[in-house]
Amino acid sequence: MDESNQFLPVTGASAPATQSDRGPRFLPAIIFAGGLALVALHLFHFPSYRIDTLNYMANIKVLETTDPVELHAAVYGALAGVPAEARSHLLGLDGQGTPQQSAMLKDRAVNPGHFVELLPCFAIRPLYIELLHIIRKFGFGLFKTTVLGSVLPFYALGILVFIWSRHYTSGPRAMILSFLLLIAPVSLLLGRCGEPDCLSVLWTGCALYLLFEREHSFPGLVFLLSSVFVRTDNVLLVLIVLAYLWLVARQLDIFKAGALGLLAVSSVLFINHFAGDYGWKMMYYRGFIAAPIAPGEFTASFSFAHYMQALRRGITEALAGPLIPYFLLGTIGYLAPTGQRLRKIVLITVVFTAVHFVIFPLVEDRYFGLYYMVMGLSAISAAGNLDKEIPRLRFSRSSAGPQEAAA
Repeated sequence: MDESNQFLPVTGASAPATQSDRGPRFLPAIIFAGGLALVALHLFHFPSYRIDTLNYMANIKVLETTDPVELHAAVYGALAGVPAEARSHLLGLDGQGTPQQSAMLKDRAVNPGHFVELLPCFAIRPLYIELLHIIRKFGFGLFKTTVLGSVLPFYALGILVFIWSRHYTSGPRAMILSFLLLIAPVSLLLGRCGEPDCLSVLWTGCALYLLFEREHSFPGLVFLLSSVFVRTDNVLLVLIVLAYLWLVARQLDIFKAGALGLLAVSSVLFINHFAGDYGWKMMYYRGFIAAPIAPGEFTASFSFAHYMQALRRGITEALAGPLIPYFLLGTIGYLAPTGQRLRKIVLITVVFTAVHFVIFPLVEDRYFGLYYMVMGLSAISAAGNLDKEIPRLRFSRSSAGPQEAAA
C-alpha cells in the first residue's frame, strides 16, 4: 500500500466535527458584539441634530420643572455643546427649509410660551420619555440623554437581530449578515436620530420574535400591547397581529382578541388625553403642511384634497427610496424553503407598513424601521439554504492509494 497520504474532501455529514473544526463556539457572537459596540460609539459621537429632539429634551425637563422659562433656558442652553452648523439649523438661522419653518424655529428660540405649546405633541411617547428620564439620572446632559435614547436601543436591537439570525444560519454567516443589515443607512438612521423610533423597532421586534419565532404568547403579548406606550401608532400593529392570531392562527378566540384590541385602543386614547394632544388634524397639518408657531392658539385644517396631495407625493417618494429594494430582499427570504415562522412575520409587517402608509403617507425612513429589519432578516433566513444545499468541504487523511482515491 502506498504510504503517501491523500487529502480527500468529505461532506459535513460524513466527517465528525471536532472542536478545532467548529472553532470557539461563541467567537462570532463576541466579534459581533464588539463590532456593534464600535458602531454604537460612533453613533454616540456623531448623532443627527433633528428639530424634534428639542421637544423630547423639554419633555425630560418637564419631569424636573414645569416653569416655561426654566424649561426653555435649559433646552436651549444645552445647545451650547452642539456644533455651530447644527446649532444654527436648530435655531432657524441657516436659511434651510421653508420660510415658515425658519420663522417657527426663530420664534421658539426666543419665546418660551410658544415653545412649550408644542410639547404635548411629543408627550404621547411615555415609555420613551421614561427611558430618557432614567438615562438622565446617570448625570448626562439633556442632548446626550436623547442621543443615548437611540444608541442604547440600537445596540439592543443589533443583539436581537444576531440572535434571530442564528435560528436560520451559522454563527459566522449570522455575524456578517447581521452586521451588514445594521450598518445599512436606514438602520444607522435609527441609532442616531434622537427620537423614539429605534426603541419602537426594538419593542415591536421583541414582540414578534417572542410570539412567532419562540411561540411564547404571554411575554410576546405584553411587549405587543405595551408598544403603544412607545409610539401610539403601534396600535395598528397590535390590531393586525390580534386579527392574525384570531382569524388565521386560531390562537385567540374572538372575545380575547376583541378585549385585547379594546385595551390597546383605550391605551392610545388614555395617552392622548393625559398628554394634552391636539388631535389628528394638528398631526396631519404638522406632518404635511407646516408646523405652526403656536399650536395651542391655532385651529388646524386638513382636507381630503390635502390628503390626496400628500398620498401622491408619498407614493412618488416611496418608489424612489429603499422600500422597494428591501421588499425584494424580503421576498427572496419569503420564497426560500427555510424560515416558515418568519413568513408570518413578513406578511404581518408588510400589511402593517402598507396600512400605516395609507393612513399617514409621510415617507421618512425612521417610520419604516420595523419593515427594514424584518425584510433584512427574511433575506438572512435564505442564507440557511446555503448550509443545506452547499456541503462544507473538510479534508481528512486517508491511507488509500492514488488508484483507490481516483476510484
